[in-house]
Amino acid sequence: MIYKTSSVEYYLDVDPQIKNDTIPVVLLHGFTGSSRVWNPFCQYFPCPCITIDIPGHGQSRFVKNIDMYTIDDWCKDFHNILMKLKIQKINLLGYSMGGRLALIFANRYPECVQSLILESTTPGYENDDERNERLMNDMALAEKIRTDFQGFLSNWDKKFLFRNHKERNPQEYKILLDIRRNSETWQLSKALEFFGSGKQDNLWPHLKEFSFPIMIIAGEEDNKFSQIANRMWKCLRHSSVHVIPSCGHTVHLEEPVIFRNILIDWLKLNC
Repeated sequence: MIYKTSSVEYYLDVDPQIKNDTIPVVLLHGFTGSSRVWNPFCQYFPCPCITIDIPGHGQSRFVKNIDMYTIDDWCKDFHNILMKLKIQKINLLGYSMGGRLALIFANRYPECVQSLILESTTPGYENDDERNERLMNDMALAEKIRTDFQGFLSNWDKKFLFRNHKERNPQEYKILLDIRRNSETWQLSKALEFFGSGKQDNLWPHLKEFSFPIMIIAGEEDNKFSQIANRMWKCLRHSSVHVIPSCGHTVHLEEPVIFRNILIDWLKLNC
């Protein structure tokens, strides 16, 4: 399905089994990924799925010469897509960048969220100086993508966060590598400029306001995000946390069976 706005042409794959009273699960991938990363999982879930390419990724494209697009714009577009599909409630899953978008959407439109699943993500920076530093780094990395894409890909693949996913799931790693290599550099750079962590609001003070159930997943080897996961769990009213042993940032790729089974159990309760 294609959904067009004045700023973005969205691509999403909508399960035809969705009916008016259905509560589907919507899955949001991370930076440099696409909706294809969720293909191995959807067939196992007890409810229908919607996968969507985040703008600048896969087949979701910003219009030419776009200068400004915000996370709030994305939230409004996503809400309009749900209304067009006549979907009132969703289980919303997001990984990394997709997790940040999911968390912000849930804060803006809590009435649409049946439950929230967050993998390796954060509510944002609490310190303005740290946020501004991250913003500058994001802008520099976006320029790297535009001017030296092969160098960016090489450096990105060597990041500590992803150091073991190639060995732990070589088949899906090859698919992810293909997705990255086929990214349009200008589109991907704009996604980072518009959705990078430096552009994200600090949602830590708002966590206590969420009334729907939230599940948080992180890898034990990913020290930063496993610590964030445990801290979020303590701040939330209705939440559970899973820190997966022998696993880094990409839990769904490094331990796909464990990840899948956790999701199946969760969705059985919330679909």
